[in-house]
Amino acid sequence: MVATGVLVAALAAPAAAQRTVYEGQYQCDDRGVVTPLAGMNVELWKRGDSFWPVEWVGHRVDHGYTRSDGSFSMRTPSGEDNYFVRMALRDAYGVHLRDFWGTNDWSQNLPERRNNVVTRNFGAHVFSTPGKSHKCAVWAGVHKAYEEFRSETGTELPSGGVEIEADSVGEVPFTPGTSMLWTSDYPVGHNDAPDDSTTRHEFAHAMRHGLDGDFGHFVGDAATFNYAQSHRPCDHQNFGYAFNEGWAEFWARRFGPAPDCGRPGDMETEGNVAAALTELMENCAGGQRKLMVKTLRDNPLRIHSFQEFSDALGCPMPKLFPVLVTSAETEEQPPPKPPAFRARIAHLDVRAGTKQIRRLKKVLNVAVRKAKRPPACKKAPCKAALKTLTRPATIKFKIQLARIQRGAAAPFDTKKEQSKYAALSFQRLLKGQAKRLAKERRKIVKVSLAGIGQAMKAARPVFRADSSKFTKLVRRDLARALGKFRRVKRKGSRVLPASIVLPPASAKLPRRVPRIPASPEPPIAGPMLDARMNSTLTLDACPPAVASPKEIEVSGNLTPAAANSEVKVTFTHVPSNTPEVETVKTDAAGDWKAIHKPTNPAFTGAWTVKAEFAGDATRRASSSSTCQIEYLP
Repeated sequence: MVATGVLVAALAAPAAAQRTVYEGQYQCDDRGVVTPLAGMNVELWKRGDSFWPVEWVGHRVDHGYTRSDGSFSMRTPSGEDNYFVRMALRDAYGVHLRDFWGTNDWSQNLPERRNNVVTRNFGAHVFSTPGKSHKCAVWAGVHKAYEEFRSETGTELPSGGVEIEADSVGEVPFTPGTSMLWTSDYPVGHNDAPDDSTTRHEFAHAMRHGLDGDFGHFVGDAATFNYAQSHRPCDHQNFGYAFNEGWAEFWARRFGPAPDCGRPGDMETEGNVAAALTELMENCAGGQRKLMVKTLRDNPLRIHSFQEFSDALGCPMPKLFPVLVTSAETEEQPPPKPPAFRARIAHLDVRAGTKQIRRLKKVLNVAVRKAKRPPACKKAPCKAALKTLTRPATIKFKIQLARIQRGAAAPFDTKKEQSKYAALSFQRLLKGQAKRLAKERRKIVKVSLAGIGQAMKAARPVFRADSSKFTKLVRRDLARALGKFRRVKRKGSRVLPASIVLPPASAKLPRRVPRIPASPEPPIAGPMLDARMNSTLTLDACPPAVASPKEIEVSGNLTPAAANSEVKVTFTHVPSNTPEVETVKTDAAGDWKAIHKPTNPAFTGAWTVKAEFAGDATRRASSSSTCQIEYLP
């Protein structure tokens, strides 16, 4: 078990096989204040010497999280090759950020370098949008808020984390359920950096909504109490709205000028609620936010006003001398971003995508001409001929990916479109967004399969003429890539292969800067929590009926994927309540399959099946849903 902020070398090879250390540091610029980017996902990828796109044949060889000073270090296996470092705005506990129209968590790659030296030091790199809060600052603010929550309460959110969707429609950030919609260029705090009170405010919403109930319950509350509206601490609303916003202001410690709002004691004024919650915590909960959170956790579906919360808390730790709260820091919102401004962000992505496609088309024209007259294969391996023949297919694939990415941003790049989407209810907005995401993922799988197929077809003359080890290996790589995407297609493209990452076309790469010196690690308050990644175990194929004596066959998937992960599949005969367990292992893609024949031929009728993963050094335990099969006599 590791303390927060310490690098988790999740997939490091054994010490004897380690070759080169890839190290560096990431920093984040929030309105001119630069700080280390701590607790962020970093991966080391093997690029390979082949001619294929990394999306087809790239392999992750190491994985971890940046230290408290933003630094990282990962090792390559033995065997010289090209490697690169990939970051993603994602932590070990499920706090992750992606663009509103993006298909993956916000990611960028550092340049490829060979592992032919002892150490590859990339130095320090900073993400920056001058004068504004970069997306890294939004993620870092929520990450920090969750770290504080875990440290203070010793627990985690029922949702398992928080998703942040950057460059969202709307004038201000909004948190429907446990996901944040963060509007373009909205600062992470209302005062100058390093204030990050807005991320703490929105995190408090995600926390309360998750502890109160599921998304369906939130939708009902949002309709009943009219959550979707702008607000200030002294606004008078209804008791449900006042409690929802008052809780967030209490947690962020920003509700001034309340309670001096001219309505003393009015619990339909959100700032008054925030001040009253602060007094309640000091006078009845020993100043511990942990007990305040426990009250919400112990009373799901039942607390929607200050009075209901006060009644549920009681006064377990009363103070002899009551504390009275007069005010907190002022909650002043920056001016809202107009539709035209938000549209410009999407338009930049569309324009950058168009430029990228034009450039690739020029490269494609040259590649097509060369492929008509490939170099002669005079000596094996026929690398030059293989590269020349397959290059058009790889460039066409990259053009198709760029078109998908451009098409994802296009519906949001005009003032009219931004206004239209902002006017939708958040239910319709999120439902439409989920459909778009699913459609884009299907397109990515389709163009990947087409591109690999075209490359294999173009390479047939070389495959027939050249039986060298090199050519056999690259043919194997293509076949494996084809199988990988076929498996994804078969499962409905819910999760794309980890190699598929579409960074925003308009995003600027981090720039090289001086390194921030490391400071001593601060002590971690509260209990030490599990620093491993969440895992997801699915049971995808489960037949409704099987005729005896045929075997029962089920299958599913475990993510994050790692070969030879052990999965226990329990087949239970319902009438006799007799469990029978099959232990199987996953392949490199996380797929698993279990085949079971009942030990007693008389055990016909209903059977239930459930799969369980016990967890390992890098992933937490998880279990699948339960399915039922009728075993026919």
